[in-house]
Amino acid sequence: MDFNRCFVFFVLLCIFGICRTEGYNFDACPTSENDFLNVTFGSLVVKCNTKYDLELVSPSPEIRYLHAAQDKFYEVLMIDPDAPSAKDPKCRCWLHMLLSNVKGEDLQNGISVTGSTTVLIGYKPPTPPKGSDYHRYILAVFGHVEPFKEPKQTITTRCGFDINLFTEAHNLNSSPDASNMFQTITE
Repeated sequence: MDFNRCFVFFVLLCIFGICRTEGYNFDACPTSENDFLNVTFGSLVVKCNTKYDLELVSPSPEIRYLHAAQDKFYEVLMIDPDAPSAKDPKCRCWLHMLLSNVKGEDLQNGISVTGSTTVLIGYKPPTPPKGSDYHRYILAVFGHVEPFKEPKQTITTRCGFDINLFTEAHNLNSSPDASNMFQTITE
């Protein structure tokens, strides 16, 4: 009986560890207005965890964080945590965009990928595989005091982006300062 309890406990720890490496709670919407990231695609204003037609969320987004600290810098990213690839089952979490050293003042006013920010990974629109269910697309910002001189974690592929490794490598909080999320599907 004790062995069974230990085994179950071990399995739960492993599951928790796996979830932890995928970052924060991908199903959670910000509970405070201070944690809410304003995201627009053209005239579409994203409401957290809302389902949208693919063509509505394909243009490059404008991102605004009204509560960004003017004296901080931010890493701004967009990920798809539901992106296992049929070609590569290890390809969990697809990186759609990564902007670095975005000034808090700029983020308060609103930024786009085509603006004057440092683009480490350019914007790639959502592309959930046909026949798959809805995919979640999460946009998040992580603040830091000093600008990064160079990324500590070299990102060579969009496939298999590990948000936990990224935040650890750059000494960022494990949860974002602000976020937003939407869902879309390929019909």
